[in-house]
Amino acid sequence: MHNFVQNQFLNTFSEYGRKRDSTYLVLDQSNLSAEDKEKEKLAAAKNLALIGSKKRMKIVSENLDSEVSLNNFSSFQYEGRIPGEEVLALYNSLSIPLKNSFYGLHVQKSILTEIKSRKSIPTQPYTLGMKMPDFSLENHKGNLINARDEYKKYTLIDFWATWCGPCRVETPNLIAAHKKFKDHGFSVITVSIDEKNKYKTWLAAIDSDQMGLFTNLLYDTTKSTIVKELQINAIPANYLVDSTGTIVAVNLRGEELVKTVNKLLK
Repeated sequence: MHNFVQNQFLNTFSEYGRKRDSTYLVLDQSNLSAEDKEKEKLAAAKNLALIGSKKRMKIVSENLDSEVSLNNFSSFQYEGRIPGEEVLALYNSLSIPLKNSFYGLHVQKSILTEIKSRKSIPTQPYTLGMKMPDFSLENHKGNLINARDEYKKYTLIDFWATWCGPCRVETPNLIAAHKKFKDHGFSVITVSIDEKNKYKTWLAAIDSDQMGLFTNLLYDTTKSTIVKELQINAIPANYLVDSTGTIVAVNLRGEELVKTVNKLLK
């Protein structure tokens, strides 16, 4: 049984390697600039790493009395995008003998230390329950748009770039959610952080990715500092706000976006 469980963990690492290498190969053969290739590679690797961590957490949840599960906590407990409290809750679900073991107590201590360490880091200035700062940017038609004027009952403000592979993979999910809920008060505002010299590339991406029904804005530091204010250092990133601009959710993806909006609109 131990070998079976361990193989499940090993498979997640093998899968990460295969998908990363195939993604890198596609990017290396693309017409992107060297700089954009590296940006996409980094974004893809981070996304795959998060997916792998979540898969390993699921394996643990299905094998709560296995020493192998306990021994693999280090493979995901330091993933910064997974809340430490979520990792601690999973640890607390382990069998009592595992938690009381020498290594079990060590894992618990390391999880608590990680949680404490993260809390000592300055938090993002804008989070759940806070108002999204006002900002105005030009849309893909050249008109200056105040984002607040575009808010519906619920609006997803999505930060992306044409060179961001994970961002564009997520676009069909945004389109599906928009089609499903647009008549019930849901809208999407996209903010591209592409540089000005990529203006035509941005317009082409909007067209090819069928984003015409969204409010599409191009980030311009002479008109707004919204990206700096939100301290966005990785994309894709998004904020779901209500009609008053209050943030009700962050970084929603795929089915999670649909489920959240559906629940809010009921």
